[in-house]
Amino acid sequence: MRAHALVAVTVVMALACTEYDLGRPTDPDQKNPVDTAPPIPDTDDPDIRVNPTELDFGAIMKDCPSAPQEITIRNVGAELLTVTDIDVGGENAGGFAHDARPVDLAPDETYSFEVVFTPTAWIQYSAQVEISSNDPDEGLVGVTTEGTGSEDATYEDLFHQGDGGRPVDILWVVDNSGSMIEEIQRVKDEFDSFLGDFIALGLDFHLGAVTTDMENPSESGRLQGSPTWIDGDTPNPYDKFGATIDDIYDHKGSPNEAGLDASKAALSEPLVSGANAGFLRTRNDDGDEVATHVIIVSDEDDYSSVSTAAYTAWLDNLESDPDLSALSAICGDPGTSMFNGGCTEWDGMTMYSAMAGTTYYDVSIATGGHWSSICTASFAEELEYLSLVSQGMTAEFFLTHVPSSIGLTVVEVNGATESYSAIDGWTWTSTTNAIVFHGDAIPEPSATIRVSYPFDGECE
Repeated sequence: MRAHALVAVTVVMALACTEYDLGRPTDPDQKNPVDTAPPIPDTDDPDIRVNPTELDFGAIMKDCPSAPQEITIRNVGAELLTVTDIDVGGENAGGFAHDARPVDLAPDETYSFEVVFTPTAWIQYSAQVEISSNDPDEGLVGVTTEGTGSEDATYEDLFHQGDGGRPVDILWVVDNSGSMIEEIQRVKDEFDSFLGDFIALGLDFHLGAVTTDMENPSESGRLQGSPTWIDGDTPNPYDKFGATIDDIYDHKGSPNEAGLDASKAALSEPLVSGANAGFLRTRNDDGDEVATHVIIVSDEDDYSSVSTAAYTAWLDNLESDPDLSALSAICGDPGTSMFNGGCTEWDGMTMYSAMAGTTYYDVSIATGGHWSSICTASFAEELEYLSLVSQGMTAEFFLTHVPSSIGLTVVEVNGATESYSAIDGWTWTSTTNAIVFHGDAIPEPSATIRVSYPFDGECE
């Protein structure tokens, strides 16, 4: 008991202060010293401890039971603790229920029970779980219990940012059909947004490009340009890659774009040991595993012979860990058929348009890559995102459910709340149902991201 502990400390302090001088007062012969400190009272009492001291159920859908939360009672005293009653009191007591019963607890014995919150109205609930016992100074212990009746359920997604800076082989697959002139030029003009971090940070990378043409034998998965791939030691890497992009578009390709087939051919035999030798690595010179990132740019959907599922399975098995391989795409917005989806966007007097890129979109989502619409006047931010994915990071986090209110969505990075903004903040993308970070708000390597949001759910 707290009072007993205090008395015990007092006795120790008294002994310390008087040290050996216990002869005041004494008998007349000064032979039998008398201890005048107050006697230690009987400590053989039950002593209750309850954990936790409060429960918060958050927002729960009206008429839906919450997941149970547990309360544990412990007897930390020296005698039998008798819990005589456990009840719920307070104005909103009817919203909470428990499965507890009276119980006797020997010293150091525990008893646990569960509390469930079931709101019947769209209000804030507050009550107390009241525990009665024979503890002489804490005969009634209350556990504060709160929750909110919500029109929607609340869900929390937890994400972890990658470590970044991993070695990677990056294969660009560029649609070189006749309609791609504006898009290819934008990739070329803003490529520093993609390659900048790799150069500035001295990262280990290989970068090469192929076309979507699987009919021309000189293409068909063969790396283009000279040199056929560049790395951190390549002089003037921006100019070299720009020249490769120019060369790709100068040789107008087949209108039957087959980006999946082309990338698979580029990263498989016989080209891996032949025309593309040295590009694809399993480990680098330091013995580190090397990731693979395929990036496709196209204004039409894929016409490959390989199915979406088969390609995804192949790419997942290309490395020892599926997390080390991904496909990303800059293409038309996905649709449910060839007759819908796609995109159109005006930038001044220039119109950007594309057919639906549903296949590329599906593979990018399935492999953990990044998808963005090709109908945008600037690729700078999208190329920055692709750079992060290549490095083992991301700016895009896919939610489990679709939020019913973005205004009530809370996004935290390492415990700090981030604001909703397309400039150094976060936004929500309906197409991918993802939280996307922008600018300085992009989470640092190894950061923890927590997203709490309401959604239109059903009782589980």
